Amino acid sequence: SLCSSETFDISRVEKNELTFTLFNISEDIKGLQGGNVVAKQRVYTDASDETVYTDIPLGTYTIAEAMNDGDYLYKCTAYEATTVKLDNLIDEWWKNLTFPITLRNLAVSMFQYLGCAYDIPAEFTNSDYSIETLNADFEGVSGAEILGYIQEIVGGFFKADRQGVIRLKVPTPVSSGLYPHIGLYPRTGLYPRRS
Repeated sequence: SLCSSETFDISRVEKNELTFTLFNISEDIKGLQGGNVVAKQRVYTDASDETVYTDIPLGTYTIAEAMNDGDYLYKCTAYEATTVKLDNLIDEWWKNLTFPITLRNLAVSMFQYLGCAYDIPAEFTNSDYSIETLNADFEGVSGAEILGYIQEIVGGFFKADRQGVIRLKVPTPVSSGLYPHIGLYPRTGLYPRRS
């Protein structure tokens, strides 16, 4: 879904979550938290007498929590690695920005600062919107919050694909609809009248 909260919030940056259990781990794994996991789904096909498989990438995830859950079991929770980078604070980046800057260049600059791979079009809604000198204090603000504000201005969503590349998803405008036949205009009985 686009938003996991009760109400739809276009500025919310969603994180995909992966939970899994590691079996037969005899030693305490201290360094597991913060590490990356590449998730793949293996699909088997039986072609004649030969079994063939294909690995489908599901993404790269950063382990946020790894808890010992009994003998030789670890329950792990991980989030999309790219969106975890967006949780970093952007205070220093903001202080060193050169204004005026376009909305697209703002997003690109932030992705580069946070080390996020991105592939966004050269032009999109409000991409050339110029941001003049802004004397706002952005102390304690994360990249995800700034990205949320950009989403509001653009009217779209930034989404990390399965390779960890952030892409812009903008809804396509609807050009068709359900309208009365052209021959019905300007017929007087077309619309109901008040009595």
